[in-house]
Amino acid sequence: DECFYRVSCINSSSCDRIQRKQGTSDVCYDSVAAKQLDPSFCKKIRSLHIKVGCYTYVASRTHNPPICDNIQQPDKREYCLRETARVS
Repeated sequence: DECFYRVSCINSSSCDRIQRKQGTSDVCYDSVAAKQLDPSFCKKIRSLHIKVGCYTYVASRTHNPPICDNIQQPDKREYCLRETARVS
């Protein structure tokens, strides 16, 4: 599992094959989104905490505040917007 996990975090199409136990696939999608700076992978994350962090990271690194609109919780969305503005 560990070997497959390491490979799949490089190749996003394999993240779907990782078992969802202990949020391993969430971490994989988060890693791929961060590497590719692509928020579409954040949508696949089930863990709310990881998903918010994913969107915040991609938004701040790409200087793209509208990505924060994918975050449903107002306080977390505001944090994302602040972080994006801070980095810009």
